[in-house]
Amino acid sequence: MATPGTFNLEVYQGDTAEFTLSFTRKTDDGSSEPVDFTGATGLSQIRRAPRDPSKLAEFDVTFPDPVNGQVKMVLPANQSGLLGVQTGVYDLQITDVDGRVRTWLAGTVTVTPGVSR
Repeated sequence: MATPGTFNLEVYQGDTAEFTLSFTRKTDDGSSEPVDFTGATGLSQIRRAPRDPSKLAEFDVTFPDPVNGQVKMVLPANQSGLLGVQTGVYDLQITDVDGRVRTWLAGTVTVTPGVSR
């Protein structure tokens, strides 16, 4: 069983936060190739702590170039504006076309309080 990679995020409260990531996997010969996310769906939420029942915000997860392992996570401004914590946690779960769920990333979300309202 693979464990998720760690990738910590920084968000400015009230701004749109965008993260575009590319995933690869090792091949038998030791080289890397893109993960094919064709037909996949993604889920990524922010909570105060992993077991907290309340979701603070949710990223929109899309696959701009699924064949080349590209995933885009967008936290809209109206969602980041609701973040009243300075740190939280998130993960990124991807469900492949066959229905298998894997958590690819997990980490902290550091929120810098916004000034303009």
